[in-house]
Amino acid sequence: MTFTQILAILRARWLAATVVFTLIFGGIVGVTLWLPKQYSSTATVLLDFKNSDPITGQNFGGVVPISFVVTQVDVIRSGRVVQQVIDRLRLRDNEGLRAEYADSSAAATTTYEAWLVELLRDRDRLDIRPTKDSGALNITFTSPDPGFAAALANAFAESYIATSVQLRNEPARQSGTFFDTQARAAKEAYEAAQAKLSEYQQRNGLVATDERYDVEMSRLQELSSQQVALQAVAAEARNRDAQARTKGSDTQEVLNNGLLASLTADLNRQQARLEELAQRLGPSHPSYIDAKVAADELQRRIADETRRVTSSVAISSDVAQGRLGAVNASLAEQRARVMRMKQSRDEAAVLEREVESTRLAYQNLMQRQIQVSLESRTDRSNASLLEAAAPPSRPSGPRVLLNTLVALVLGSILALATAMFKEWRDRRFRTLDDAQDVLKVRVLGVIPKVTPLMLAKDPVGHGLVRAQPAR
Repeated sequence: MTFTQILAILRARWLAATVVFTLIFGGIVGVTLWLPKQYSSTATVLLDFKNSDPITGQNFGGVVPISFVVTQVDVIRSGRVVQQVIDRLRLRDNEGLRAEYADSSAAATTTYEAWLVELLRDRDRLDIRPTKDSGALNITFTSPDPGFAAALANAFAESYIATSVQLRNEPARQSGTFFDTQARAAKEAYEAAQAKLSEYQQRNGLVATDERYDVEMSRLQELSSQQVALQAVAAEARNRDAQARTKGSDTQEVLNNGLLASLTADLNRQQARLEELAQRLGPSHPSYIDAKVAADELQRRIADETRRVTSSVAISSDVAQGRLGAVNASLAEQRARVMRMKQSRDEAAVLEREVESTRLAYQNLMQRQIQVSLESRTDRSNASLLEAAAPPSRPSGPRVLLNTLVALVLGSILALATAMFKEWRDRRFRTLDDAQDVLKVRVLGVIPKVTPLMLAKDPVGHGLVRAQPAR
């Protein structure tokens, strides 16, 4: 449909369109002018997250989390804050509000207290919006009375700040008793563990800087070294003793003995003399017999001395074995003593760890108790009143200019829609395009509407018919 066709329809249906436009425009403007004026007053609350908490030391950073802002909006709308607002402004005794409640339909179904809470929480009256790119909250209250609107906005801001302090203090107060009980129990456990450790140290002769264990360990290492050395000596002595029992004359002690060497040399000389006497005098000669007796005596003395030397080797082996046995016994006893001391030290270490763990638990509970105690008494909040609300000088609603523009646009649209609807219900030819589109024929000429002015200018009517070019 062309613009010319739309204009033709509006010229034909102007009455209906005008009636609709007048009703819509006049109704919206009339209602706007009839509605009472509303005044909005805004109080600004700043959410401070730049500083660290002076009690807990927690650093919140410089950016306020959006979840925290949403939570604070819910807190401001909560019944707890609304109750504080009612108490601050003594709204329960407000005669105007009581009269409004009596005239409302809610009087038959709810109490004045509940009605008043819902009235103050109404989103058309209470508007809470965070400012863009900052940590501030704008609390706006709308009312026909500008002073009442400012008072409500300030009351909501102050009640919210007071409630945020209470919400912070109450959990700390509730936790104070718990931490106090736990701290006393931890203190008793710490004292009991300390007493148990002291009693054990006294019973076992342990001191805080016990050097006995290091001394006994040194003695154990020394005995271990002696054992290794004596084992080598005893093994060597056993070998010499075994050799002395089997080959006594070939042992190192026998070969290195000076007396045996001297006797052996004398025996060799005496045997050489016997051989000489045997060849020269014969074995029956008294000289030979005396030399033979002397040689036998030397052999006897050599045998006696050899037995004495080999027996001393056996004695040395027995002595070495005895010393090794004594060192082994001392080493075993020292090992047992060190093990007992190590066990005592280990048990003492367990008790010391128990004392340390109970001390740390008691210390942590005491720190937490002090922190909770401070939190329960603090009056600091993360919110502060940045700007108080003032009674507005101009109404915030109804918006006459905006509503007039809306009425103009909406009336025009509905007027056009009404004209188009009526034309759709009763379709007629308004332009040449309508005839051609519907009849599908060529237009040969146009007979205009004849008016008295046209007849006065052209009595014959030659100019009334205009030829239409064939298409």
